[in-house]
Amino acid sequence: MLLGWGNEEERDTARRLAAGIERAVVLPRLPMMEAVAFAQRARIAVGVDTGLTHIAAAYCRPTIELYCDSPRWKTEGNWSENIINLGDQGKPPSANEVIQATARLLAATRV
Repeated sequence: MLLGWGNEEERDTARRLAAGIERAVVLPRLPMMEAVAFAQRARIAVGVDTGLTHIAAAYCRPTIELYCDSPRWKTEGNWSENIINLGDQGKPPSANEVIQATARLLAATRV
């Protein structure tokens, strides 16, 4: 599992998450095109409403889009069965919902 980040606070959060996840790796700061290459080749992308999450979806990678602080209707991926949208503004999905959706999507796509 590769954990990306955009600022120092996110990097610290990624490090805390990685400490509890076997084989998780916190990526270094990457130039945008290298980050895009990771998104393009991802087995599955799970992320909040950010550019890299949407890039993975645009490349038709299996993607779980998480909405917490932004309205889902504005940017949700709905053009592919490889995309699952969870949560909405002020209504973040539970960890269990994300885990279940990830398992469903991986089983359906067999990537």
